[in-house]
Amino acid sequence: MRTQILSASAALAVAAFLAYPNDALALSNLVVTVDCASGARINQALSRPTVFDRRLVIVVQGPCIENVAIERDDVVLRAHASGGSIIAADLAKSAIDVNGARRVVLEGLSVVGGHHGVNASGGASVSIRGGAVRGAAQIGIYVGEGASASVDGSTIENHGQFGVLADGASITLTRSTVRANLFSGVLATRGGQVKLGDVDSGGVVCCGNTIADNTLDGVTVADGGSARLYGNTIQRNGSLTGRYGVLVVHESVVRMFGGNVISDNGSEFGGGGVLVRASTIRTGAGDVPLSPTSNEILGNKRWGIIAEINASLDLRGGLSVTRNPAGGVLLSHGSRLRTLESTISNNGRDGITAQFASSMEFLNTASGTKNTVSGNARFGLGCFSESKYNGDVSGITDNPAGNVSCTGF
Repeated sequence: MRTQILSASAALAVAAFLAYPNDALALSNLVVTVDCASGARINQALSRPTVFDRRLVIVVQGPCIENVAIERDDVVLRAHASGGSIIAADLAKSAIDVNGARRVVLEGLSVVGGHHGVNASGGASVSIRGGAVRGAAQIGIYVGEGASASVDGSTIENHGQFGVLADGASITLTRSTVRANLFSGVLATRGGQVKLGDVDSGGVVCCGNTIADNTLDGVTVADGGSARLYGNTIQRNGSLTGRYGVLVVHESVVRMFGGNVISDNGSEFGGGGVLVRASTIRTGAGDVPLSPTSNEILGNKRWGIIAEINASLDLRGGLSVTRNPAGGVLLSHGSRLRTLESTISNNGRDGITAQFASSMEFLNTASGTKNTVSGNARFGLGCFSESKYNGDVSGITDNPAGNVSCTGF
């Protein structure tokens, strides 16, 4: 039998590996300062040998003109107290590319330019805290290939396509601003999931985002994507293009749990608050104990909500749809509405318009609270082309052209 004797260095490496903690929080920090004005480079610091029980913390000082590639776990890039930025040297590559690396943290950095600003792929996990991501040719923060990202307290703006994109991946966005992007502010697609805002330990909606002034839509959910919204302000999107605050298409799902305000979206030529096509949107918390459960869709340039081509609206929790000049809710082509404790009032034209074999169900709470549809410029409920309703419509009142122009089931 041959006995193999390990060298001292190999033995130490094995011992370090065996001692590697299961909880990444137990890691100690190996701190390295990179002063790019003095010629140091972040990628050079990232090439240091891995020490199994230590997290590599790189303090970025001054503007660093390079494309940073992170392929190792447990890395923190932290802006120096005097400021730190990463400016893409090669515009055909991402400014920061995180490929398969886990527990990567970006703190307080200004990230500028690149094909994407931050690109996470291959199952990577990234936390972005503070700072800003600006001016990428395509996408500010791209998360794909099963990766995940959390973004808190950051500004994502002025990108050539989308601000934030979850492509078959997941993103949580809190306390951030996504603005002035050439396409939509936030996109979840191909099974991607976004969580916008959160709930604190007491069940109170918190940590919402401002998603504003994007050329197309504020939030787009497409191709089997999903989104959960808590306490967001979504405003002034699509003002030049006639688009929407929230666009939900191609068998996707959006849940607006509470505290969301969708206002001043679209233009006088088209668009508005929400468009749902062959997809589903639900408002209110359902059985989840949180506060508030109400949402507002108000003062958009055209419609409050449009549902078309077998779309499904389940409107609960005290939704308010008000002051939308083209009308409150438009249902068409086999779309369905169930509503409980909603207020659809003071809209131009009809409060609710249903056409082309669409259907509605008006529900009351256990205590008898009705839906309120009142003060709209024409009908409270107007039905055309074989559309019908079911339930209690006694809360449809004070609409000058008539309250219910519709046939019940």
